[in-house]
Amino acid sequence: MKAVLEIGIKDLNIHLVEILSALFQQDVTEVVIRKNTIKLEEFDKTLNIEDIMSSLKEHGHNELLLNDIENGFKDSTIYSEL
Repeated sequence: MKAVLEIGIKDLNIHLVEILSALFQQDVTEVVIRKNTIKLEEFDKTLNIEDIMSSLKEHGHNELLLNDIENGFKDSTIYSEL
């Protein structure tokens, strides 16, 4: 049997070794490890900056990060062209 693991950089830890060990103790004869792919989507420039920032705040992001994001939006060509 073959196992395919798609992992990200945060998955490289002791738990990965535990998973590999468990797989090898079963019927797995081959393990393929692939890097997770990141799906990029075009930014929806019709979104309101205040709505975006409100959503990010609700998810508990750091205030300094939020300020940088908001300033980045305001200085970007995405919103300057509207």
